[in-house]
Amino acid sequence: MSGAGTRNADSDAAADRCRQPRPRLTGSARRVAVLLVMVASAGRTFSQPVEWAQATLSPRFWHATTYDSTRAVGVIYGGIEGSEFPNDGLWEWNGTTWVIRRSLGPGRLYGTALAYDSNRRVVVLFGGRDENNGETWEWDGIAWQRRSSTGPRPQVGHGMVFDSLRGVTVLFGVTNETWVWDGTEWAVRATTGPPPRAGHAMAYDSIRGVTVMHGG
Repeated sequence: MSGAGTRNADSDAAADRCRQPRPRLTGSARRVAVLLVMVASAGRTFSQPVEWAQATLSPRFWHATTYDSTRAVGVIYGGIEGSEFPNDGLWEWNGTTWVIRRSLGPGRLYGTALAYDSNRRVVVLFGGRDENNGETWEWDGIAWQRRSSTGPRPQVGHGMVFDSLRGVTVLFGVTNETWVWDGTEWAVRATTGPPPRAGHAMAYDSIRGVTVMHGG
């Protein structure tokens, strides 16, 4: 697949397929008491099995979520709110309240993806729109840092997850390429497998040492 026109058309097609509220799977949460569930269409956050609780966070969709097991917080970034404009807010959920963590970073994005690298203790972000397409950023709990502008082709609606056995972040999206990020550079690991897709969910099964993907 080549040519700027083809790439833009593919990304636009992926955007059309994904422009609807949907839940996103996060990585393994090691907190025994809390299972974080993001409900985009209702703007509610629930904690199980301690009790059901609701925190103030504006409804949104096409945002990205992950779980920071070191700092024990759920992380949410970007998305589209009722205004239909992309959001640049980074929020953290500590099991009781939402806290907005604003820092100069990737910009206003929707359709981006997050994964928590537990080895290096950073949240990894790749892709999305509007101000960032093919950039890789990392959040260490204090500040954002842009790590790369090369790697997978710019895309939206892709999925990412951290493979703790191999120590890499795995990305699969709108091409048939499977990419991995080792904290320094991106590399293609496979060009065969599932068909290209967007709006899917990915999670890492640490018992079997495999990445699981569903839908899209």
